[in-house]
Amino acid sequence: MSQIDIAAALREKEREEDRIFQRTMHEDTLFNGRLNFFLVFESLLIAAGAALFAAGVRPHPWVFVGLAVFGIIVTWLWRYTQLRQLTLLRALIDELEEFAAEVKRVERRARGKVEHGMRTGSVLAVWVPWLVLALWVAILIAALSEIR
Repeated sequence: MSQIDIAAALREKEREEDRIFQRTMHEDTLFNGRLNFFLVFESLLIAAGAALFAAGVRPHPWVFVGLAVFGIIVTWLWRYTQLRQLTLLRALIDELEEFAAEVKRVERRARGKVEHGMRTGSVLAVWVPWLVLALWVAILIAALSEIR
């Protein structure tokens, strides 16, 4: 191989690394944007339910059943989209680690520092939606118990 061929191969490797890095940043932005959207949307739904509950004139319990079922559906969609995005993001990070040794070193060091071994992405994509889902199920059970 000539020096020109080696230089061209190195430039192509750098371009590929840059494309993977840019895609990783894009997917991370999507992950966080969707997380923010669903958190705000769920908060507004819960606030709407609380406002209805606190109102002087109580609506029929079926209103709360409908709100809870809608909340459960939205939470399930939230969990699905976040898990899908997290899987793609982790695959891109693994791919990036193959190109950039410093990414692998930082990941290794960070994993050694975590006390409980739970990754932030897992908490945001799995545990938070499950907690919100549990809240909606509790609201649904309470609303169904009011129906006579």
